[in-house]
Amino acid sequence: MLHLDELLGSSPGIVGLRDTVRRLVQGPGAHRLPPILILGETGTGKGLLARAIHRSGPRHAGPFIDVNCAAIPEHLVEAELFGYEKGAFTDARQAKPGLFQAASGGTLFLDEVGLLPERAQAKVLKAIEDRSVRRLGRTQPETVDVSIVTATNADLAQEVGIGRFRADLYHRIGVVVLTLPPLRERGRDIVLLAEHFLVRTCQEYGWPARRLTADACAAFCAHLWPGNVRELANVIESTALLSDAADISASMLALPSTSTARSTIERVADAPKALDRAVEAIERQHIVQALENSGGNLSRAAARLGMPRNTLRHRMRRLGLPEPGRPAARLRESSPAVTAPTASSAAVAPGEGSGRSRIVAAIRMQLGASPEAASIAERSALLGTLVGRLQDFGARVDEIGPESCVAFFGLAPIEDAPRRAAYAAMAARQALTRQSERGEQSMVYAAIHVAPASLFRVDGEWQLDPLSRADFLQSLRRLIDGAVAGDILVADTSRGYLDRHFALMPASMSGATASRLRGRARRR
Repeated sequence: MLHLDELLGSSPGIVGLRDTVRRLVQGPGAHRLPPILILGETGTGKGLLARAIHRSGPRHAGPFIDVNCAAIPEHLVEAELFGYEKGAFTDARQAKPGLFQAASGGTLFLDEVGLLPERAQAKVLKAIEDRSVRRLGRTQPETVDVSIVTATNADLAQEVGIGRFRADLYHRIGVVVLTLPPLRERGRDIVLLAEHFLVRTCQEYGWPARRLTADACAAFCAHLWPGNVRELANVIESTALLSDAADISASMLALPSTSTARSTIERVADAPKALDRAVEAIERQHIVQALENSGGNLSRAAARLGMPRNTLRHRMRRLGLPEPGRPAARLRESSPAVTAPTASSAAVAPGEGSGRSRIVAAIRMQLGASPEAASIAERSALLGTLVGRLQDFGARVDEIGPESCVAFFGLAPIEDAPRRAAYAAMAARQALTRQSERGEQSMVYAAIHVAPASLFRVDGEWQLDPLSRADFLQSLRRLIDGAVAGDILVADTSRGYLDRHFALMPASMSGATASRLRGRARRR
């Protein structure tokens, strides 16, 4: 059965792509599709196409394992992909299969394959050619029966030319090459997709149908869409959440004019930083834990992590982690921390120290308990999604940990920061729901606290004063401790900022009084 209906559009590029995929998956007697490489800019729908190929192909009954290669810390790539035996390294307390084994009988989708480290590239090539993998700490290989689909937004031929990607792997994964066109080249598909995303948003949030006006459609067609289909979907959802109107017009979209397109493209180019910060947080946690368990001994910590001592020292410098017994300040000069600067740690420019008070909304989003089989790549990719959606609504992300992130709305002047924070939490939760398997419980919960806060201008940017920031973080911790999967909890002291727009229900929890945000309030 074909599942190509999600590849919406009637533009020549999309019609031709659907025809190619149809011929590919309906080939006579195919038990395994040839390796497929999907090319396309960020946000064009490479993951959607990969999943459609799997669901339409001969292995649709098997697993589909989606791996973002950029979401795995470099020193964990081999353990994640190929698995490890108990005792393979100091912290390997039990054996664990890799993602190749998890995909056996189905499809392994390696997204951002161009970012695989060189050593891992050689092992991936061998796994594809031999149809077997060898776990870390094991001498005998084990057979894996997987179809390989890869994707990248990079020019792999150029990467091969400059020596960053192996030529033999490039030719091996690109037996069939499919190219997704950028949204700006798809003509009226833009309006078709916008209407589709608007219908989806209304259905997911239980709202009456809404429509796009003619000037909104014209604005969509005029925009360059550097973030492609993903940007379009996010704009539609954000606009629908922040507006109560039945008709969505161009003035509600807040799209930049074509004269500011360059700055928009630059902002989209910065989008992967959310995922980078999530990966750094996980890598930092692993290193700190290894150092603590080894009593600060670098050699023993390196052995626990399964890497050479010098490699560990290099990564500690990059992450701003001081070596045991050495002053931290020297390292921090060259390595930024994951936590954002505060007024107490940054230099105040002349004339910028005067403070002011503003209503600020703080939000903490936390991933649910990790299933035993969940991979680091899955967790960091989910965290990157959360951070990205918060930023879409105007949040300034303050800190990112291995399982959570904290952000603030209202540090810079913004319309109705509390309302934006609540809608951002709803949109981020919905984004993870879309990424999960059907029927799965939401893997995220959130806490929101709103209060007047003292701000100071630091290096041209408004920052919370340290005491206000500490109060926000403490309140968020108390709230999140009482949350369960799917919850968006609001401090009772914050109700007055939100109850006009949202349905809030009392939540019984120890240690704090709070309300659960159930959704948008019904219109009277």
